[in-house]
Amino acid sequence: MYPRCFWFVQPATGKGLTVIDRAKPYLKTHPDIEKSAKETWKGIEISSEVEASFLYATLLGKHLLPFGYTRLDLVVLPLEISEIGVRMLNKQTALRDGYSGLHKWLSQVENLWQAKKKRTTKENVYQWLDYRRKLLSQHSSGYYNVLSGTSGTHIASCVANATSGGLEAEGRSANGFFAEVETFFYQTKELNEAHYLCAILNSQYVDEAIKPYQTKGAWGERHIERRPFEALPIAKFDATDKNHLRLAELSQECHRKVAQLALEGKSIGSLRNKVRDYLSTELHEIDELVKDILS
Repeated sequence: MYPRCFWFVQPATGKGLTVIDRAKPYLKTHPDIEKSAKETWKGIEISSEVEASFLYATLLGKHLLPFGYTRLDLVVLPLEISEIGVRMLNKQTALRDGYSGLHKWLSQVENLWQAKKKRTTKENVYQWLDYRRKLLSQHSSGYYNVLSGTSGTHIASCVANATSGGLEAEGRSANGFFAEVETFFYQTKELNEAHYLCAILNSQYVDEAIKPYQTKGAWGERHIERRPFEALPIAKFDATDKNHLRLAELSQECHRKVAQLALEGKSIGSLRNKVRDYLSTELHEIDELVKDILS
């Protein structure tokens, strides 16, 4: 896993600070990262102005709901995206190309990485960030992202739409979307395909099918990982199959309903149960369709 405390951010405010430059906002490490950071990476805060073109949205597993999410998070990624591809910058290339804010941010990142990384770690911080090419292989825009959590007792999946602009995180516009380490993702340009898969993953039929394969802890089953695809022969989306199309339709309706639901002030487990109760009618129909397709 990469050191997430380097990247997840929020706009910095407070005495003597006024955020007025939308093109180069002053940012700092998000305090929530402290709770999940490993001991080596606790107590770290990075702050600097960063060019807005390097701000992206992501979805943490702890904010993921069936057919929705509580919020998107803002992340600094040193990626320059153009028609010819994606290029990762370091502090030298950022300075050379005139990104003084990103240069200051990455200078802090590189110094911390050198000071705190394990002695056995051979990768630099950028190689670790793009571990096994799982970052640069993603499409930041133009796709629907089907996301599901890697851990938990029950599967929760949603579709994050990055086919056009309009993504916001921490009150700021984001340049695209990248899935992070706590979620599995599937990208497609087909709306119905994305929602078909999302409906299947949120079904009780699939959730029950993986239970024998999940490891168990003090609070029950955990570690979902790739088990839905290992335990079941999930069929590829077929645009001519009326059951597939109905699942896609139901998922879109569920997303609309969840987006209108008040979701503040409760634990993520309670919120997920609230969503499932709220969508009980749709989930019953989804489950019957999934049984027909997969059994």
